Amino acid sequence: MKLPENILNFKPHGNLFPAKLIILFSLLFYGFIYSAYTQTPLLDKELQFKEKTTTVKQFLFELGKAGGFYFSYSQKVPLKKKVQISSEKQSVRKHLDHIFNGESFKYIEQGKKILIVPNPEKKEKLKQTIRGRVVDLDSKVPLIHVNIILDSITSYIGTTTDENGYFRFNNVPVGRHNLIFSYVGYESKLVSNFLVASGKEYIVPVEMEESAVKIPEVKVTFTENKSRPINDLTIVSGRSFSANEIENYPGSLSDISRTSMSFPGVTSANDGQNHIIIRGNSPKGLQWRLEGVEIPNLNHFAEIGASGGGVNVISNNMIAGSDFITSAFPAEYGNAISGVFDLRLRNGNNEKHEQTVQVGVIGTELMVEGPIKKETNTTYIAQYRYSTLRLFQELGVPLESVPDFQDLSFKIYHPTKKAGVFSLFGIGGLSREEGDAGYVWKSNMATVGLSNSLTINPKTFLKSILSFSGWKYSWDQGKNIGSAESPINQVWKTNVKDYMLKASFSINKKITAKHKIKAGVV
Repeated sequence: MKLPENILNFKPHGNLFPAKLIILFSLLFYGFIYSAYTQTPLLDKELQFKEKTTTVKQFLFELGKAGGFYFSYSQKVPLKKKVQISSEKQSVRKHLDHIFNGESFKYIEQGKKILIVPNPEKKEKLKQTIRGRVVDLDSKVPLIHVNIILDSITSYIGTTTDENGYFRFNNVPVGRHNLIFSYVGYESKLVSNFLVASGKEYIVPVEMEESAVKIPEVKVTFTENKSRPINDLTIVSGRSFSANEIENYPGSLSDISRTSMSFPGVTSANDGQNHIIIRGNSPKGLQWRLEGVEIPNLNHFAEIGASGGGVNVISNNMIAGSDFITSAFPAEYGNAISGVFDLRLRNGNNEKHEQTVQVGVIGTELMVEGPIKKETNTTYIAQYRYSTLRLFQELGVPLESVPDFQDLSFKIYHPTKKAGVFSLFGIGGLSREEGDAGYVWKSNMATVGLSNSLTINPKTFLKSILSFSGWKYSWDQGKNIGSAESPINQVWKTNVKDYMLKASFSINKKITAKHKIKAGVV
């Protein structure tokens, strides 16, 4: 067959497609294939940035500018959140996953635009805030631009302290977390395995110690001695633990005194009481201190001359930190014989009001905290606890030999610009027991104090404390030691009261990174 001169005008017979359609489909097919292979999806574009700390809003702007697109997002996107940008070259999707840290967002491409919208299919996880303040251990001066890493989640996130030493991590999943603090010229610090709950912000105060050796800024790995005492003048036989650690010790019953019995050389007379026997010494030789001043026996059902009792007066939720020292006491613990328990109350939340209710085997407690004046960071915190078993008994549950006790503690924290930091604190406990032998036993204690910490310069600060404490013990018992016909009433009555007014003044001077001096009078 002879082919026509113009193949486009050729009309074959049968089921053959026209030549025009064949060419048209071929052009469209190859054009589609070429477009698919040459145009990379926006979310798969690989981009690289310098390592730095910025906000989500600023990074989205830089990300879109570098990739040739722009973002559109909902109001739920945390634009003011601070994020640590990685220097690794990675896709736009991975960059977004990193800054949002697993939050429930999904990304949709529309031309040159990427939509960031909430993901309804992803289950919303409970989140909370971790924040705090970092200061120098010796001078209490806030440290600026301390590097902080939250390393207990899938994607590490970091931040730095501001000009007042404050830091914050928002939208942290509830659970146990670790914080790593590093600063040029200072020893690194680790706060590990603390519990973040959904109903309450976790506020952590951190004191960093200046390094004795000046070195250039380097990346280091370290292991933290969590048991190092808060009081840096305690060189040996001292151990520090937080309220979070108290909950982790088996058999402690959330009692700080029973927690100490897990340490070497420490035991108790019996399981029914929390008397602390250190290296065979009498439990009467233990000294209790609160906020830097000596106080009476800090236990319910305390006996005359004892340092223990049935259960501790203070709740773990009020404790910021504690030192337990078993020998070689620094000079400030002058009246101690066998050991020292030095406790600190924590400050309240300075941003919002919070209420906490906790029910345990020992006690049922209610705690409130919050800001009094946000402009000055003045805060309050107060906690009340009542015997859980006694509460059940009063509700009609038939129980016998139930301990009857209640306690209250509080702290008001007020920093000033020129006069230093003032703290008004107090703690008190009431305990009562009635025995089958006809006795009524009461043991009550209370302490109220006012302290001031004044920073003179970056190397010197003064600490002043004034406190009033009282302790009362009574035992009333009557018994017939005769017969019904000829009764002989035998009566025991004991009534002991002990009151003390204490004033303490100390000066702390850091001479060099290796040398410091602390002097004072009580």
